[in-house]
Amino acid sequence: METTMLKVLCPGPCFGATRPGCRPPIDRRSPQFSLWVARLYYVVEMSATTGILYYDEEEDKEVRLFHGKGFYPRGVFIKNDYEILTTVANDDGSVHIILLDDKGREKLRVTSGDCVDENPCCTGDKIFYQSKGIARRQTGEIAAYSHTVINELNTATGEIREVVSDASYDYMLPKLDGQGNLYFIKIPYKDVFQYGSLHFVKDALMFPYRVVLAGIAFLNAFSIFWTKKPLKTSGGPVGEIDASKRIIHGRLVDIRNNMRREGKRVVAPREWKLMKKTGDEIKELASNILCYDVNKDGDLLLSDGYGVYDAAGKELSRGDEIITSVIW
Repeated sequence: METTMLKVLCPGPCFGATRPGCRPPIDRRSPQFSLWVARLYYVVEMSATTGILYYDEEEDKEVRLFHGKGFYPRGVFIKNDYEILTTVANDDGSVHIILLDDKGREKLRVTSGDCVDENPCCTGDKIFYQSKGIARRQTGEIAAYSHTVINELNTATGEIREVVSDASYDYMLPKLDGQGNLYFIKIPYKDVFQYGSLHFVKDALMFPYRVVLAGIAFLNAFSIFWTKKPLKTSGGPVGEIDASKRIIHGRLVDIRNNMRREGKRVVAPREWKLMKKTGDEIKELASNILCYDVNKDGDLLLSDGYGVYDAAGKELSRGDEIITSVIW
């Protein structure tokens, strides 16, 4: 029996509420929404809790499966029997795949170990997911992450094997079409904990400037506290957010720099590529890919972060906000 799904971005109110404090899902993780048969599954976040709900189209009602604190799923997949594959984050920084029953109750811990497992998808008795190992210091703190691979778990035998792995790249967001072909995004690997000589030289040169800024900020705050007047009287608004830099797929993306390099309005750089694995053959399908979707027939929707395209490169839509998910 084959399993497929569609993913959508749901900006609606949290838990069906409209009271102040609700906010739409944030985009620092992969989109957490699935359309399956007559149900639309989605994850919503409030200021302190997160939950999984679904909208039943046949009965025209919203059903809350569960909600609570500390639940931050990194991928949701709905199986044929309405069981849910998702993730659970542990206090030590590891993340594992779990299986929930159709009522949202935990049924099985699918993976374990000192690793970060995310974005599961499933066909038959095989579960595909991305995984990266964790290196720790003697104190238990995380020192580094390995490159991200795509694993295949055979639920009938319990065997786990790497199906896509390269120490120079991260492989993310695995999805399957109806023929069992595997799709994923290929991104150059970068150790987020690495502190090289170039960074040291830059920090050394910037140190005096940063000390002066810190001193001015301290004196300004001191003046506001005691005299209710800031020391800064000109220079425009203070503390503006640099919206050109965003954390996407676990890494800091300089959007302005990417647009300058590519010569067009994109979020994803050309090194972010969509790949397809058929048997032992892996081929590149597209570049500048931030997110994508594939249906059971293998038809693709692609996004570079601002535009949505078909597999032939025809632009289907374009927006001003960053596109974090596309669906069929």
